Amino acid sequence: MKRFILLVLLFTAVAAQASEAIKDDLIVKADQQQQQLRQQGVARQQQMEQSQKSLSRELAKARRELKQLKSESKKLTDSNHQRDLELAKLQSQLAGKEGDLRELFSNAKQRVTQFQSQFERSAVVAQYPGLQSQLNGLAKKESLNVKDLQLFWRLELDQMQHAATTQRFNARIYERNGSAHQAQVVRVGPFMLLGGGQFLRLHHQQIFVPQRSVPSAYNRGLESFTQATRGWHSLYVDPSHGQLLNLLSRQPTLWERVQQGGIIGWVIVVLALLGILIALSRLWILTRVNFSVKAQQESPQALEDNPLGRVLRVYEANPDQDVETLELKLDEAILRELPPLERGISMIKILAAVAPMLGLLGTVTGMIGTFQAITSFGSSDPGVMAGGISMALVTTVLGLIAAIPLILLHSMVQSRSSALVHLLEHRAAGLIAQRAEQRKT
Repeated sequence: MKRFILLVLLFTAVAAQASEAIKDDLIVKADQQQQQLRQQGVARQQQMEQSQKSLSRELAKARRELKQLKSESKKLTDSNHQRDLELAKLQSQLAGKEGDLRELFSNAKQRVTQFQSQFERSAVVAQYPGLQSQLNGLAKKESLNVKDLQLFWRLELDQMQHAATTQRFNARIYERNGSAHQAQVVRVGPFMLLGGGQFLRLHHQQIFVPQRSVPSAYNRGLESFTQATRGWHSLYVDPSHGQLLNLLSRQPTLWERVQQGGIIGWVIVVLALLGILIALSRLWILTRVNFSVKAQQESPQALEDNPLGRVLRVYEANPDQDVETLELKLDEAILRELPPLERGISMIKILAAVAPMLGLLGTVTGMIGTFQAITSFGSSDPGVMAGGISMALVTTVLGLIAAIPLILLHSMVQSRSSALVHLLEHRAAGLIAQRAEQRKT
């Protein structure tokens, strides 16, 4: 037991000495680490002090540069303000010196625009398309200078020179079917283009044959003018650059006007032709009868080929009849001659009255169609109403055109027939008077 206690005490003493050694060792290591940390802190503090000094120097430098820049900015601001004042002064001086030049350039710009629109419609552009491109370049500029004014002056002078001449040149012509060919074109000043014996149309610097030709009355002298090399030649000139010719070409022909009347128009035309044929045939027959009656008046014998001869035959066939009976027989003979003489007169009168009535019917029908079109499609499109209005107007015109000559022909036939009937009655009355005198003696 004592040994165990001694061993414990010995182990305790050894452990205490070991712990003391370890403790001393730890203390030494802690002191060393603390010393290292102190050294590192001093180094860091020195580094921070150096960095702070460097930053202070850079801050001072930046402040000096900022102060210098502010000074320079102020100088520049003052300089810019001074220059703005000088610029405003110079601009006011320039505006005062320009005077009427600004108005001149503004008017020149407006004149360029006007001249461009005029030149586009001129026939000269077909022969000289380069002038149009130069003029378009001037028109696109916002402002003009002296060189532009000189160019515009030359262009306008060239246009005036070309407009005062009639020239021939080769150009591409587009036909009605869309095909194109190279042919000779005659330019009459700035107004018209001629080729192939007809008027040509200019559209976007291209030459076209119009879809519809102008009336033939305006084409007189056109062929001789295009082929002539000298001398004076008459020619219709369109000063509106083709607008009048376009309106003339749109005028409907007589056939087209009749077609606009529709079915009623054709009925009026047929009735008018029928009435005219009846009237002309009756005039021819009555004229022949009139000549035969005049021949009978000069002949001593009663002939059967004329109404007067047949009436005289009745008189000669009844030499012993009394006056009253003879008068009745002569009246009967005259009545037999009236139907051939008055045949067709009533028909002409009826046709003359029916024609304007049909025209009125066409007018009413056309207006009904027009109002129906307005109800269905509105009044914004005039082409929808054109058909009804054309029918309404054309049928009225056709009815009047048919009625006027029919009335005149009816009057002529009626007067000629009445003259023959009056002649027969006059001769019959003379024969009765002659028989009465014979009975008295």
